This record gives sequence, C-alpha cells and structure tokens, in this order.
Amino acid sequence: MLSQIKQNALKKIEEAKDLKNLEAVYKKYLGRQGELTKVLRSLKDLPEKERQKKGKLANQVKQGINGLIKERRNKFQFSSGQNNLAAGQANSKFQNKDWI
Repeated sequence: MLSQIKQNALKKIEEAKDLKNLEAVYKKYLGRQGELTKVLRSLKDLPEKERQKKGKLANQVKQGINGLIKERRNKFQFSSGQNNLAAGQANSKFQNKDWI
C-alpha cells in the first residue's frame, strides 16, 4: 500500500505543470484528508511491533514526497522569477530605488 502511494505521488509530482497542480498533489497525499495521512492515522490500530515498522516506513515515504514537492516548488518559483525578469519586471523590493 505504501509503495503504491509513493509511486503514484512521484508520478503526479513529475506530471505537475505548475504550482497549482503541485498543490493539488500535496493535498491529495499529505493534506488533512490525504492518502498518506490516512495511513498514518490508521497506525494507531496496529500492534506495537507492526506499528513501529510501518510507521517508520510511512514517515520515510512522507519525507520523500514532501522533499520532492519542495524541490519542484522551488523550480517553479525560480522559473517564474526568471520569466518575470525576462519580461522586464523588476523585483518589487528594488523598484523605485535611487541607485547611487
């Protein structure tokens, strides 16, 4: 089950074309009603040894998905910043500044 969630999430992250799609992937897997979140919540019903084993694996999957989403988000934000600069839009932080 966890490997299937991981594979599906990785595929969806790769297919995301913009930040909006990426946010939808986050919600689907890591959001309050997300697939992985449901798995993590169900761990409380397992025997202790099984809970420890599956919990560790589930946390690794969660960290992996979260890390990939952050990387992809950074790429989108960087690309967006490059597009703004290419279009002649300066960062608002530097607009209307007198450079001496």
